[in-house]
Amino acid sequence: MRVSAKTEYACIAMLELAAQYGSNEPVRIRKIAERHDVPPRFLVQILLQLKGAGLVASVRGAAGGYHLIKPPQEVSLGQVMEVIEGSSDENGQTSSASPDSPAVKVLLQAWQEVSVVQRKMLESITLSDLLDRVTRYPNDLQLKYEYGIMLFEQNRIHEAIQQFQASQRNAQRRIQSLFYIGRCFKAKQQYDMAIDQLQQAVAELPVMDDTKKAVVYELGTIFELTGRAEEAMDCFKQIYQIEIGYLDVATKVEQGYKST
Repeated sequence: MRVSAKTEYACIAMLELAAQYGSNEPVRIRKIAERHDVPPRFLVQILLQLKGAGLVASVRGAAGGYHLIKPPQEVSLGQVMEVIEGSSDENGQTSSASPDSPAVKVLLQAWQEVSVVQRKMLESITLSDLLDRVTRYPNDLQLKYEYGIMLFEQNRIHEAIQQFQASQRNAQRRIQSLFYIGRCFKAKQQYDMAIDQLQQAVAELPVMDDTKKAVVYELGTIFELTGRAEEAMDCFKQIYQIEIGYLDVATKVEQGYKST
């Protein structure tokens, strides 16, 4: 079975929308593109195609994006693929050899039967089924990380923590997982544990790159919330010395100097 990049991206986008179904929060194209390393312009075309087929709807404005029209359990993988690739015609299989050859006729019939089975299977797999599979893949830590983000964005914090605690075993996702665990504890107002997680992430990041800036900034905001002004200022100053225009660190640092 051959699946084009366009079809794969369409299925990924639909899964992202399915994960947010019922949250009343549309999913932005930029978020899907960043999470899955998909060209945003490509996603724009794909989602417009899915919208034209009546599978998704768009919301305009600064907080706009896309959302599913039907519940995930009512949308099949086959439907999504058909929108992108067009309906398959199992009777349209041709051969380069003589069509009158008995061997060719048997082969064509076999290929048609396989095509019918494949189509029925794709129609039987729903977006809801695929989301459920994510939770049943204990060894796929990347999936757990992505599912954790979906849960976090739905404010299902307790469940999100479970996914991130597992996904931190993935070396490539360890820092991001610690970062999100810290954010989860912050959301639960368990600030001491949030600080522990974020400090652990900072200790493992040798260079002040974009990832470390995000972690240090989050750590600083928690220090602010807990009245630890000096430690908060130290975090913001670390970023300020590298990138003065990062979020509102300039304002925080400069106001801090004025108040001393």
